[in-house]
Amino acid sequence: MECPILKICRVLNVNRRSYYKWCEIGKPIANNYKQEIADVISEEHKNVKGIYGTIRLKKHIENKLKIILNHKLIRRYKHILGLETVKRTKKGLSQDELAEKVFVTRQAVSRWENGETTPNTETLKLLSKLFDVSINTLLGSPCQLVCGCCGMPLNDADISKEINGAFNEEYCKWCYADGDFTLDYWKQYSHIGGKEMFEEFKNKIIDEINTLLNIEGLPKVESPNVLSGSFVNLEYRLPNGQVVKFLDDKATYLGSQLECEFGGDRCFGIVANMEFILVCTYEENGENPELVMYKKR
Repeated sequence: MECPILKICRVLNVNRRSYYKWCEIGKPIANNYKQEIADVISEEHKNVKGIYGTIRLKKHIENKLKIILNHKLIRRYKHILGLETVKRTKKGLSQDELAEKVFVTRQAVSRWENGETTPNTETLKLLSKLFDVSINTLLGSPCQLVCGCCGMPLNDADISKEINGAFNEEYCKWCYADGDFTLDYWKQYSHIGGKEMFEEFKNKIIDEINTLLNIEGLPKVESPNVLSGSFVNLEYRLPNGQVVKFLDDKATYLGSQLECEFGGDRCFGIVANMEFILVCTYEENGENPELVMYKKR
């Protein structure tokens, strides 16, 4: 026998509108449910890979978005949205078991989960490896990680790892893998002189660009990134209609994208290596590139 809708709503403690919405989307919608709040909580829960409990998620949202939400409200929305905390409970660990694995007390674990304290650096490394998330994520993503090689913004899926499985948050997994650099410049300089020698070469390139080129509208170059040729090898159309490329897709170059000092829709692109410096302009996504200068070093 089917129950009347009003009786069902009384049992569930929701109004009829919420009941019908529940039937439509497959999840319960409580009284005073606001989709924009649900979207914020759901998105930030996803951003921190679900490793935060209610209290830490509340503080994360406050710090990142400057939105004040009651922890009871967050807990209610997490229940409505079916959001589960992915941390020790997902690993099947009690607080005592987690404490034993990272060499702390159960009380310390409890204080972390309540947002009262933060683990020290060595403990964060152990937690990072145990839960397979970066330290930056464990801390609530306080900064945007950027690959020190290619300049790519990093999330946990893109961060490189050492041979032992630990995250190396300085580089992306395409530039650095299994304890070594994957791009030829980095390999060359790390083998013959280390990172210091590479930085010396990079500073020399920066000085040449800033002091010798004198291109109108080109701002000062401060920190070029190491880029794979396949990402910067644009096609240029010559006056005779022929289309040419000047770079090698498999090589590695130093490069930067800079906005023109006079504004407009075109950006400057700079690519350099031991043999030459190339300057071009292009529109969004590298469209309609034009060669400005090609200078041998």
